[in-house]
Amino acid sequence: MQKTRAAFKLSLRYCRQHEEVILADKLATNLMDKQFNKFWQNVRKQSNAKVAAKVNTVAGCVGDYEISDMWKKHILIFFITQLMMMGQSRHSCNVCQSSTNNMADM
Repeated sequence: MQKTRAAFKLSLRYCRQHEEVILADKLATNLMDKQFNKFWQNVRKQSNAKVAAKVNTVAGCVGDYEISDMWKKHILIFFITQLMMMGQSRHSCNVCQSSTNNMADM
């Protein structure tokens, strides 16, 4: 039992140290055998394993409400500046008036 445990640990250590090489060989084998579905499944598994499901922080804002509020302010400011650059009066544009009112509430 001691020999089998040692052999297992040795094999496990080898796999951990050569994980990237083993995965690359697996992808190459799938391509060589023209198993394109398996190839793309393995690519998807490898690339998705490192990606977070959801972004938690954007520009110092944490959580869904704060992030959406930050983008709302950003877009309103951008929209207002674009209207002003086009030469439209803030008082003649209904959207602009409601936007400035919303900005005052923020």
